[in-house]
Amino acid sequence: MIELLKTNTFLQFVLLFATTFFACAKVTIQSKACRKYLKNTQDSLVYNTMFFASVALFLGVMFPQTFPTPLLIVLSLFSAAANFTFQVLYSVCLTTGPVSLTVLVVNFSVFIPTVFSAVLFKEDIFITQFIGMAFLISSMLLSFNKTEGEKKANKKWLVLTITALLATGIASCIQKCFFKTELANVENASNTFLFLVYVFATAISLLAVFINSKVAKKEKCTFWFSKNMALYAVFIGFIISVFQKLFMLSVECVPGAVLYPTYNGMQAVIMSVVGMCIFKDRLSSKQKLGIIFGIASIAMMNIKLGAAFNFCA
Repeated sequence: MIELLKTNTFLQFVLLFATTFFACAKVTIQSKACRKYLKNTQDSLVYNTMFFASVALFLGVMFPQTFPTPLLIVLSLFSAAANFTFQVLYSVCLTTGPVSLTVLVVNFSVFIPTVFSAVLFKEDIFITQFIGMAFLISSMLLSFNKTEGEKKANKKWLVLTITALLATGIASCIQKCFFKTELANVENASNTFLFLVYVFATAISLLAVFINSKVAKKEKCTFWFSKNMALYAVFIGFIISVFQKLFMLSVECVPGAVLYPTYNGMQAVIMSVVGMCIFKDRLSSKQKLGIIFGIASIAMMNIKLGAAFNFCA
């Protein structure tokens, strides 16, 4: 099955669509939970701890595991640190700076693993895929929509946003590196990698909750005993565990130059539709054009025509 996925473009597209579907389900549910329950930094840290632990539980129960090697533990720990850093900083940036600009800047993280894959692992990029990346950039810029009342950008916000961008980009690169080590040939090693990532992320998040409770003593969590929040965390844990399994399979089977831009483009298009249908967002003509460019970028990224460029040739 793995070998077939590596060579069949149509199956790769189906895999990416399924991966994106679960990613959008996760974002939609998280958005509802965050809007309803998260009031301060401590709320965000406690919530992250809950959903990290929930994902670890589902990954441990749903997928077979293997005994972790030192290399596996190290990669998992670095990935956990990068994921935790992104989650926390992204929340802070959305709270303290302009939301639309934060989303736009962080979305450009897609090009970190794309370039990383092309340069370090010598993956070919076709002319049509360069065109697809240009369409993706156009789509992101057209989708940018500053709303009234947004907070202004400042130096602190800029530093935190760029750090968040780098953190999520590095997390993706670590996943790519996993399949270039001897761990790729170890049965169930990818399952254990994901499990340990969320175990370590839970531990890091718990430590952050403790530190923040000492530093910001007046800031208390507002939903400690909320049954609804716990149900959100459990449901999101299941969704993310399936998403992570599909995404790891995508990383293993789909070239980085196709995977990351296609996934990002699909997510942008689907979330725009979700925004209109569920959150009743109204899109401007510019944003609707951005969706068209997003669809075009998905199509171009999956068409391998023209000369192939290899940055290490």
